[in-house]
Amino acid sequence: MQPPTPRPLPPPTLAALYPPIRGYRYFDAAEGWAFRPKASVDEVQQAWWLAEHALLAYERSAKVASTLSSTGYRAQIARDRASSSFAYAAIGADHGVLAFRGTEALTPGDSWRKLASVARDWWIDARVQRVPGAHGGHVHGGFQHALDAIWPQLQGVLDQAPLWWCCGHSLGGALAALAAARLQDAGVPLAGAISFGQPRVGDAASAARLAQLPLLRVVNACDVVPELPPEALGYQHAGQLRHLDANRRENYGRSVRSYWSRLPGNLRHGIGALTPIELIDHAPLHYVVKCYNAALQPESADQRTICDDDG
Repeated sequence: MQPPTPRPLPPPTLAALYPPIRGYRYFDAAEGWAFRPKASVDEVQQAWWLAEHALLAYERSAKVASTLSSTGYRAQIARDRASSSFAYAAIGADHGVLAFRGTEALTPGDSWRKLASVARDWWIDARVQRVPGAHGGHVHGGFQHALDAIWPQLQGVLDQAPLWWCCGHSLGGALAALAAARLQDAGVPLAGAISFGQPRVGDAASAARLAQLPLLRVVNACDVVPELPPEALGYQHAGQLRHLDANRRENYGRSVRSYWSRLPGNLRHGIGALTPIELIDHAPLHYVVKCYNAALQPESADQRTICDDDG
């Protein structure tokens, strides 16, 4: 049997950049891979598994439930239409996963109903005024409101699994970090939390509290969202930081020039080719592919994991 090969990054089409990804095969693991409930957040296969969960959170409820059922989970959906918050609890025999959806985007062919949902997501992101956090310090008001809106629905299932993981992409990553703190404060066993392209969630006191958790922030190359809200507004990151494609980020100017030099050829993929590199690298499918490839070749992958106070 041939060993699994690295997966290529998707072309810069709108369909690949903005989920849900039509026809995507979730949790298509390499042979012998299995989710390990008690593994460390440092283990590269854990990042891939939770990146898959974070991508699945962008799907419709029926697709989420059917996909999780085929993977051995029971699904509990948490949704608040007023705030557009969405998450699911994947409940297994020996663990559970809380996966939070990130900011949605409007793409050609979407219904006008989705426009309202996208607008509410952007309003959550824009509410940068900090409010007292449930776990200490001050946190992003929009993120706190979004989590408060669905937390009662999630609380009801926390006793149905012996330990929990949290994950999410973008806005969903911010909610996952805040949810992890709530789990620990409530005495619910927390195995770990992994976020992908997560923005900052609070001030220094909040970051100090989050730093006590098994929290890993995965940042891909030139992704701009982890730089928001800016430190100038009093925001700080917390937890371990893992860079995917670190050289691309460190050589930012060269990466940007190289990216735009390929524009003429990429235009065959449509208007998605006009997406800036900072948003291309934020695409959740890019996180999934790079986490998968890093898990295949952890020693040679261009990634770095460090402990720091800010990314």
